[in-house]
Order: sequence, then structure tokens, then C-alpha cells
Amino acid sequence: MPTVAVAGHQNVPGVTNIVLDHKRAARLALKHLQELGHERIAFIQGQTLSSDSSVRWAAICEVAEELGIRIDPELTIRIESTDSTPRVGYPFAKQLLSSGRPFTALFAYNDIPPGRDPGEGPEERSERATRCASWFFADRR
Repeated sequence: MPTVAVAGHQNVPGVTNIVLDHKRAARLALKHLQELGHERIAFIQGQTLSSDSSVRWAAICEVAEELGIRIDPELTIRIESTDSTPRVGYPFAKQLLSSGRPFTALFAYNDIPPGRDPGEGPEERSERATRCASWFFADRR
């Protein structure tokens, strides 16, 4: 049976691996934020349990240096959780926001949306969506 693995990290006979270009992805995202005028970017790093975390973070750091974007350790947080659902990013984004350190953009690892409280209902989600639009997409300078 034909088998394809995305971001497979082992060569397995009969399995096609799709290899992700982390450096290109980092360049596209960071260049976009830079072109929008963002200089103070917060980062949410992925969990250490993810096989791509260290490679992806290294690519982000390398590209940031090439583009002259400073990665402020005080605006960088690593997800320390075994939760692998998209809601895992919410408490970490909230922690960055409450730190009092200003930033104008948030670079979140993979498919981690920063503004989703897992316990909220539809009404709260609608209100939160409005708040998140201003938190994460507006100019926070």
C-alpha cells in the first residue's frame, strides 16, 4: 500500500517522506513581519517532545540573524506541555501578553493559535476573537 510520511525523520523502505523546508518557511514568515514594520517580535517555541522543534527553532534563529531581527529571550517562551492539540498555545500567548514587555507581532510554532481558551463557549469565543484580532494583528507599539 502506498505510504507517505510528512516530516518523517527516518528512512523506511517503501515510505515516501515529505521533508519540510524550515529555513524557507522561517524566511517567508519573518520577512513578511519585517515588511509590515514589526521589529519587536515575540516567539512561541514548540515542545521539546516534537521531533521538529530544535530544527525549526535553529532555522528561525538563523534567518532572524540574516534579516537583522533580534530575538529577545524575554519575548520567547517554550511550550512546556504534552498537549498536542492546537489549544496548547493559549496559556503561553497569554503569559507573553501579561509580561508587560511590548511586542508588535507573535510568531507561533506550527499550528498553535495563540488566542483560544479551551473552556470558553461560543459567546466567549466571539468576544475573544475580537480581542485577539486587536492583540495579535493590530500594531501593538
